[in-house]
Amino acid sequence: MPPDFSRVRFDPLRDYAGVLLQQGRLLLDADFNEFVALLDRRLRAETSDLTSFGPDPDHAGVAWVPRQTPDAFRVTLSGGQLSIGRGRMYVDGLLAENHGTELEGFDPLLSERTGTADTPYAQQPYWLTPDPLPTGGTYLAYLDVWQREVTHLEDPGLVEIAVGVDASARWQTAWQVRLLEAAGVTCATDDEDIDGWPELIRPSDGRLSTHEVEVDDDDDPCELPPVGGYRGLENQTYRVEIHEGGEPGAGGTATFKWSRENASVAIPVVEMVSPTVLRLASVGRDDELRISTGHWVEILDDRTELDGEPGLMRKVTVDDDERTLTFSGALPAGLQPADADEAAERHLRVRRWDHGGVVSDADGNELANLDTSSAGVIPV
Repeated sequence: MPPDFSRVRFDPLRDYAGVLLQQGRLLLDADFNEFVALLDRRLRAETSDLTSFGPDPDHAGVAWVPRQTPDAFRVTLSGGQLSIGRGRMYVDGLLAENHGTELEGFDPLLSERTGTADTPYAQQPYWLTPDPLPTGGTYLAYLDVWQREVTHLEDPGLVEIAVGVDASARWQTAWQVRLLEAAGVTCATDDEDIDGWPELIRPSDGRLSTHEVEVDDDDDPCELPPVGGYRGLENQTYRVEIHEGGEPGAGGTATFKWSRENASVAIPVVEMVSPTVLRLASVGRDDELRISTGHWVEILDDRTELDGEPGLMRKVTVDDDERTLTFSGALPAGLQPADADEAAERHLRVRRWDHGGVVSDADGNELANLDTSSAGVIPV
């Protein structure tokens, strides 16, 4: 879930090596986040560079298991069940760690508690509902590694109990061991000859292009009404996110959504009153950072996110007194918690998106009418 950033300004082309704070000055989230991004990039580059065997056109990526944990992510088959070995693996500079189960061991190198048993395929920490294992055939086991954003919605422990608010968010490196059907494949088969593998690992070629559009003087969003209160411009981070993938254009399935608050207006669900009514912990922080009647929201939980699926888009009616959202289109069974405890365990949540009304392109052609749409997203 996205955190609330004032701005994202890290630029690797500037070749900065650090962020230096000055005494007596404000501590800004942008400075701290720029340092985190700088450090993350440096560690990923160093991990890949220092373990690289030199130029090789047949190795576009880098994946290494260190000597200290030689069995990391080793997949073994026994009794019809798969197990995943404990340890660390670096995938394109990202450090994936399988801590194992039965956390009764001790790692003398890092001086920390560790697991004493390998992780069963069905108990992967970042894949709560893994695909069922096949009953036969030849399959390629591979490790999928990525970074996800974690806020207090996914980890309530991020709320500082001394002040009762979440002061920070986290990057988390998640991983999943998955299977790809590979009939006729042997260990001598070249990667590009494995059916489906090149498409699976191909980087996305999606790119975001932006440009300015003329705004009439009578409709200038920077002109604020002459009333009391803050008169400056809001510092907002716009987030544009693909909802459904696929081909763009007429007849395509690709859609997107956008938020002017980095999609950080998100609230946990504390109760499912009915499949079309959800009760929230609150409706929001204030009149601006809240969910109101007519807003489009996305309903999702950890299972949805870790399965790589988009949440459900719904236009809601809000009851402030009851803290409820009412919408058309019942939640599917897989997204319905049995009770409040399960809703909390699965981190069932809603997040607000800011698109609405008629959406047009730069030439004035209508792309979507969110007032009449049942999908709640915009075609690419």
